[in-house]
Formats: sequence, C-alpha cells, structure tokens
Amino acid sequence: MNKHLNITLFLLMSLLGACMSVEEDITHNHAYHTNYVAGRTYRTKQPAFVQVLDQQRVLRAGGSGDARVPPTVESYWRTGREAWPEIVGILEAGTKLRIDRIIRTYNGEVGNTFYVFAKVMDGPNRGLEVDLSMISLEYRQKDPVADVPVSDPNMVEEVEESEGNQMLQP
Repeated sequence: MNKHLNITLFLLMSLLGACMSVEEDITHNHAYHTNYVAGRTYRTKQPAFVQVLDQQRVLRAGGSGDARVPPTVESYWRTGREAWPEIVGILEAGTKLRIDRIIRTYNGEVGNTFYVFAKVMDGPNRGLEVDLSMISLEYRQKDPVADVPVSDPNMVEEVEESEGNQMLQP
C-alpha cells in the first residue's frame, strides 16, 4: 500500500511542478547575459507592430511568418484594421524605447521564458509598455542554461545617453 501511495504522491508532485509557473524580475540579475539594460534607450530601425498576446503588448516585425501579423505596414493599411484584430498599433522606424524591466518565467513544461519590457518614449504610442522579446535574438548561455534575449541589430539600436535624455520623461 505504501508503494502505491508513494507513486501517487510522486506523480501528483510531478504534475503540479510541471503546471506551476514561477516569475522572477531579473532586471539587475547578472546571471543572465542579455545586452538589454534597465534605463537604456533604443531606437527602432524599422516599423514594428504592437500585437496583443495574452494581455501583453508585444512588438512584432512584419513578415515574421505569423499569419496574425501583417507582412508589411502597407498591407496592414491596404487590407484594413479589421483584418488584423490583434494589432493595436504601429511603431514607426525611429521610435525610442526605454528598457524598464526584464522578467523570467519558469514553467516545468516549457522551461524559461524571458520578457523585455520597455516604455515607448515618443510618437503616437508614447507611454505604452511593450515587450521586445519577439523582435529580439536569443543567446544560448550555459550557466545557468537559458536562451536569453539580446537586441537584434536589424530591429533596434542603442541610443547615445545624451540623445536619450533629451526626451521628456513620462
């Protein structure tokens, strides 16, 4: 009887562990080697769509291969906003973003997931919080093992400190 109880408890704990999710703010945790740093400002190098996914606003590149994201800004306007219900905005090339925080979630089923949250600093979407992880590259680090987001030089570039400070703070 104890053997069956032990097996049942083991299976229950394994199932609960796989379903549980742990969230950690790693903004100042140097164990994860991302080049995104809180307080630094980046500029978009090409337009990016703001897509609502799981109640978060995520930046997406056109032509990403996702059927829910338009291939280009022109196709978004040509087909009409109704064709793209998850798209709630567009950041034009040159839009400035200030990194606010970096979050790591761990789920037993999928492992680590990283989110890089930034505040839009100018343009019509000013003040909006967006996640940059979908327009970022991944760096595979060994200790701790994780695919950490790093900036994609085709999508964003870091702005010089003096240029970033000229913007009005929200």
